[in-house]
Amino acid sequence: MTSTERPADELVPGLILTQLFRAEADFLSAVTVTLATWGRRPEGEVRLRLSREPHDLKPRLRSWTSVFGSRQRSYYHALKTQDGEPLVDLTLAADEIADNMSVTLHLPKPVVRSGDLLNLTIEAVGSRPGAAATAWLSSGAERLGGHVALYCRQFDQLEYGLRASATYIPLIADTPVPTHLMWSPVTQCNLNCVHCISRDTRKTVQRLPETIRDQIRSWATAGHLKELACDYSGDILWADSRYGGELDFLIGLDVPFVIDTNGTHLTPEASERLSRSKLDHLSISLDAATDETFRRVRKGAPPLADVIENVRSTVEARGRVGGTHRIAISYVLMRSNIDEFPDFLRLAQSVGVEIVYVRHLMAFTPEMETESLWHERERFNAVRSDWIALAKDLGINHFFLPEPFGTEEVGERRHCSIPWRGAGVLGNGDVLACCVPGLKMGNLHENTMEEIWNGPRYQELRWSVNSPNPPPSCRTCPFVRDINDPDSYLIHGAKARLAA
Repeated sequence: MTSTERPADELVPGLILTQLFRAEADFLSAVTVTLATWGRRPEGEVRLRLSREPHDLKPRLRSWTSVFGSRQRSYYHALKTQDGEPLVDLTLAADEIADNMSVTLHLPKPVVRSGDLLNLTIEAVGSRPGAAATAWLSSGAERLGGHVALYCRQFDQLEYGLRASATYIPLIADTPVPTHLMWSPVTQCNLNCVHCISRDTRKTVQRLPETIRDQIRSWATAGHLKELACDYSGDILWADSRYGGELDFLIGLDVPFVIDTNGTHLTPEASERLSRSKLDHLSISLDAATDETFRRVRKGAPPLADVIENVRSTVEARGRVGGTHRIAISYVLMRSNIDEFPDFLRLAQSVGVEIVYVRHLMAFTPEMETESLWHERERFNAVRSDWIALAKDLGINHFFLPEPFGTEEVGERRHCSIPWRGAGVLGNGDVLACCVPGLKMGNLHENTMEEIWNGPRYQELRWSVNSPNPPPSCRTCPFVRDINDPDSYLIHGAKARLAA
């Protein structure tokens, strides 16, 4: 620890740490403090409480609130005559406390506003000298933001406050509309892949009307739209060949875009046109190295050899035209296709793509759960290093492979920022928070994107997405998961259990 940090006194019965601070922004979400035990096993419980004090609370003049005995104005005595509004409390048993551990208090609702006076107290019950925990203090950058005063018993700790951090959740995005858009102009696809994430969006066939396309054009013209990704509910290249005009619209927006396609309609003409556009990234989903597996997984597909020829042709078109976009092929790992993955790497090398994406199956349907490698974690771990070595030997330098499964307990999910920057628009006008099913935010036939983007549903999602109690779709999200969380692989069963 630096010289600006020190532990508080032992939290023995009767000693209470009282940290007063003012909220530095609206919507305080969490406060995290650091406890200490001096490497010993503590006894008793540690209780943390956060409350909101009256906004007009005034410090009172006391002669003994300073450790130096000088007469200072102190909030401590004023707190004795006021009842704060409880916000959240947490009790830790002795066996839950570790040295230098971080403890987070999560607020259940977005009720705190900037400037509110907050009171965080820490005390112990059942401890004794020599077997008590404490909290770290800081007078430097690690001190809790908005610090007003810290009292140990009744004594002001002067420049010292809790070594802690506060998290604020902006419920309103910085932009009037999403800056990144996932766009699916038609709720239809030419294939019916067994593992498709978006099958629920294709119950009826609808194509995005011109009125909504005009809205998207206006976002691009105003400079709000920074990137567009397609396709989610279908395949943009197939939709262009079937209905016409989809590539015209996409390229005409004049913003960078990415395309995820099944490659069946990646014709030489489309490849050359895309190579001259603002296409940033082209990913072709294959999931197989043999024709038998390809047609079983990607129902309705042409022969694998035909699609491979399309991939080879698009690589050649990029080189001929001078395109700058990246080209990748992707593979969804399943129990039934894991053994042919080395041949898939050789296939990638033979057609000249520079990126290979690999991800685990996302089992959104009950019949797909048996295909998940969650059931054969050791099998994946055993071959993973061999695949990495093979990719290196083949000269595939951009090889994105899931981390090995571990034996540790499930940890925290990674932070998700999508609700502040991205949304999806389907051919029926539905606005989705992301590609994970179950997060519909509204419909552009009923409200404008401006109304939806910062409306009640989006605000609720922004508050909850990174909380301990996110919506089931976020709780089981396969993109920000802990690698050892079975719910993020066996998603259908997990969501059913969470909804019960």
